Amino acid sequence: MRHAGLILALLAITTQLPACAAGGTGSLGVSRGQSGPVAWEIIDMKQTLEDNGFRMRWNFTIVFKNTASVPFDFERVETGSRAGGPADDIIGGIATVPFAQHLEPDGEMRLTQSESWGCPQCPPGHLSRVFSDGVIVYYAFLGHDGAGGSVRVPIAIRFDSSVGERK
Repeated sequence: MRHAGLILALLAITTQLPACAAGGTGSLGVSRGQSGPVAWEIIDMKQTLEDNGFRMRWNFTIVFKNTASVPFDFERVETGSRAGGPADDIIGGIATVPFAQHLEPDGEMRLTQSESWGCPQCPPGHLSRVFSDGVIVYYAFLGHDGAGGSVRVPIAIRFDSSVGERK
């Protein structure tokens, strides 16, 4: 399991390096950025406590805007996650899923997302630390533009008890 954490940390670093070089795009705590021809923004973040307080859910929307003069197609999204603090009991996974979306020049696309994290096996006194440290989720939206160039939009979002309007 420790090796999985190391691999995930390396994925997180490689996902964020191009973003950081582009002026902070994708930095933790940032709710908007730009990666190549794509401007993005996180809006409508809502937080809900579920399962008698053992699970926290965040619902939000990612808005993508094509600032280029050519269309592009997203083809897939890679995701990864890790603990937001020193907690060793939060282990995330890595996944790649198809994501077929087309975006015209000056076009906008909205993607409604939901993330849910909990610790049903944790003692109640431990939950406040888990929720305050939170988890960091990394998304990398990948595809190609109309000219054949690569499109890569890395976004990192920290989810903890301070993030989002509580329902």
